[in-house]
Amino acid sequence: MIANAAVACPEGQQPAGNPTSGNPSGCVPYPGGQQSQQFQQPQGRWVTQWGAIATDENIGTFGAVKNFASKRSATKAALAACKTNGGSRCEIRLSYYNQCAVLSWGDAFYSVRSEATLELAGKVASEKCDGLTKNCKMVYADCSLPVWIQ
Repeated sequence: MIANAAVACPEGQQPAGNPTSGNPSGCVPYPGGQQSQQFQQPQGRWVTQWGAIATDENIGTFGAVKNFASKRSATKAALAACKTNGGSRCEIRLSYYNQCAVLSWGDAFYSVRSEATLELAGKVASEKCDGLTKNCKMVYADCSLPVWIQ
């Protein structure tokens, strides 16, 4: 019976020869100057991105923003955008983070929704709007997704 011998090599080296045949011949450095075959964990972190939608129902306008560092800054910017678009009684209707958002507006009603994908947010917002009024149209659709920083 032939026993397979296992060779323990130091960091940055691998067994030489054919260790599976029971005939290892020592250790050699990894080819190409590779220091380790172990997976190196990327250094960095995910950063949350906020978005918000504000509307002025009285005149049918809105303001929407994405990719802000905080809920507070996103909602403040959405209110400002709504006012820039002519709104005087703008209110936050949705704040969201690391997702996609859709605003669907019809004759007498609108619907806002955030979900993991634009497709899903659009489907839910449109179905809700269509169920309550006529002539619904998607007037805003975008994502505020997390970003990786090193």
